[in-house]
Amino acid sequence: MTAQLDLHLLGAVTAVGQVLPDMRARGAGTLLLTTGVSSTIPAPFLANVGAAMAGLRNWAHTLHAELKPEGIHAATVTIASGVVPGGGEADPDAIGERYHRLYQQADRVEEVIGDLDAFRALVTRGALRSAIFIGFEQFDAEPFPPSGRHPFVTLPTDDPDEPAAEPDIRGWRRVRRIAGRTAGVLVGGPLIAFWVAYLVLDVRSPQEVLAGLEKTVVLRYADGSELLKVVPADGDRMFVPYGQVPAKLRDAIIATEDPTFWDNQGFDPTGIGRAFLTGVGGGSGITQQYIKKSTGDEEATLGRKFAELVLATKITQEQSKEEIFESYVNIISFGRGTFGPAAAMNAYFGKKLDDSITWSEAAFLAGMIQSPSVHDPAASGDAHAARRWQYVRDKLVGRGYVGNDEPMAYPGGEIQPPSETRAGRVTYDEFHIKQQVLAELEQDGFPLSRLQQANLTVETTLDRGRQDAAKKALRDRLDGEPAVFRGAVVAIDPSTGAVRAYNGGDQGVRDYAGTPHALGTAFHPFTFTAALLHGFGPDQPIPAFSKVEFLGEDFQYPEACGKKCTPRRALETHAAGTLVALAKKLGPEAVSEAARQAGIPDAVDGVPTLREKDGFLIGPGIAIGRYPLRPLDVAGAYGTFAAEGRRATPHLVAKVRDESGSVVWEHQDTAAPAFGDEAASRRVATAVTDALGTTLPDGRPAALRTGEAEHGNSPDNQDAWAVGYTPQLVTAVWIGSDDERRLKDAAGRKLTGDAAAADVWRTFMTAARP
Repeated sequence: MTAQLDLHLLGAVTAVGQVLPDMRARGAGTLLLTTGVSSTIPAPFLANVGAAMAGLRNWAHTLHAELKPEGIHAATVTIASGVVPGGGEADPDAIGERYHRLYQQADRVEEVIGDLDAFRALVTRGALRSAIFIGFEQFDAEPFPPSGRHPFVTLPTDDPDEPAAEPDIRGWRRVRRIAGRTAGVLVGGPLIAFWVAYLVLDVRSPQEVLAGLEKTVVLRYADGSELLKVVPADGDRMFVPYGQVPAKLRDAIIATEDPTFWDNQGFDPTGIGRAFLTGVGGGSGITQQYIKKSTGDEEATLGRKFAELVLATKITQEQSKEEIFESYVNIISFGRGTFGPAAAMNAYFGKKLDDSITWSEAAFLAGMIQSPSVHDPAASGDAHAARRWQYVRDKLVGRGYVGNDEPMAYPGGEIQPPSETRAGRVTYDEFHIKQQVLAELEQDGFPLSRLQQANLTVETTLDRGRQDAAKKALRDRLDGEPAVFRGAVVAIDPSTGAVRAYNGGDQGVRDYAGTPHALGTAFHPFTFTAALLHGFGPDQPIPAFSKVEFLGEDFQYPEACGKKCTPRRALETHAAGTLVALAKKLGPEAVSEAARQAGIPDAVDGVPTLREKDGFLIGPGIAIGRYPLRPLDVAGAYGTFAAEGRRATPHLVAKVRDESGSVVWEHQDTAAPAFGDEAASRRVATAVTDALGTTLPDGRPAALRTGEAEHGNSPDNQDAWAVGYTPQLVTAVWIGSDDERRLKDAAGRKLTGDAAAADVWRTFMTAARP
């Protein structure tokens, strides 16, 4: 019965919501909320009835306090039949006059009318602006409200024909009163909060939200000077009516974002429960996502979630599912500065949005909604975007929207470069920074839509002078080299992880600093680290090897370590055969774990690092740096050695400020010892630094490791690296191409780390001197 009360009291709130706008427009009116109780109600249910009545009275009091300044009054009336002694006939004219006088003079009105006919006569007379009667089946009366609306909500009892047991002791009445009051607190409290929020909170229209999104987000250097602006692309605010959203795209979005959308009441309890129990997102369906986007409030708080549920319920009652979807799809971000499906279709495919859209295109666009800055192939590559596309396709098939035999393929060849790049709004290297910053902010709870709505400014960690130096060093060195050469430079403050320079190349939208490449022999410092962590001394004698079999693969290199070989000497002389043998003795897991302790992440965009394609096995490639890693992550891991064994997370965002300049979010320092305690971590880092010792052109001591990755089984190389540091700055430089190929420089020499990559590193480190 409590559940029935909750349900029907919500109906009362809906009825109030129907008449209240008209009263507000007139600036006058009276809300009379009535409850009824009968002596025929079974005694066990009286506590629930008391809870409902208590909740309604408290709600009326709150309404009266809120609405009185607008000339609107609220009150409660209890109609008792056969309960209140002396309850009998009443003069309708006298009741009406008395009530109107009380409405104007008192902040709270609670009266008892002993006869239902008197109440009906009062309503028939038209003295009340609005009357909502919440009673039981015993009050089987017809309503006569002046507005023509049905004010009666009838709640069934379990057995209306069975008379209630007559109480024969006063103690039962006391128990009943206590139970009623207690239930009123437990049941009425949440209901009151829900009702008040239901009437006070409003959902913004899509037009209002779209207007609010047209704010430029400014990204600044660490010194406060302007780095770039994120400006919405021209035409990306076009409103698309529901009827013009292609059915394929509509189905793809619903299958992926909210499969129960057409049937749920604004939220999916199963999804919310799953998110609550697992701690993983996924509890918000389409209606709740619209509420979050329209309010701009995406804080992970109970208050925000409560308001979201209230508004999701309200909008579901006020708007059709078609209207809700139309509102949602027009304010949601699809990435690349677009909001709405028309702008997204043009940005990614250069086409007009119409029914010619394919299932493959629809699946791609639907996949962008979850995390546009991450899933865009221009930022994360086609491999990542294809996995997201496959996820959406599986949802479409699994939920019956398309057959398993439907011809679909990832539309990578059709995807256009970002519109802002084509229009020249930012350079390619600036575009890479923007994408990395937005992706990082999204992970920290600041998606682009939130930044735009709140007019927030982003303070990055980038140093203007070092950023310019990185761009110049890379551009000047590659000038004159083969046109297929590409490059990237990442520089980080090793003590904090703050990225001071980030250049992903200026040849196109692909970000080479954020794209994985085979690290090759530049991975060997991690093998050396694993040896130190497993009991080897840096100067402990070890056998030298030129030919080694490891995990079923044969490796052969020129013997370079000599008769007095040690782990330190093997690293200094680039003795690849000996280092492979050392990796074999330690085991692949030990080598992989040492790299992770230094700072190589477990996964990038959901793909495990330092693993075979199955994501689990570690093959012989671990010994020669065959597994691809991002320059950003390599710089961070080498930074642990530069910081005397303390590992810090690389990041490009320092602070987020509101329009007044106040800090609303700031990166928290998470630096900690990487290899055990402080002493052990310092010992390992010092040994690595000593083995990599070098001198910069300006005479400063530094550490440097150059390396290259072989192209298959050929003697030629496809990737070259130079990674090194001073105590103040660690820099990773990569030179390669768009695909895996044998590379030779302009002089016909095979690509090596000690040539072009090392030249860029030395030039930059000299120019970037503090």
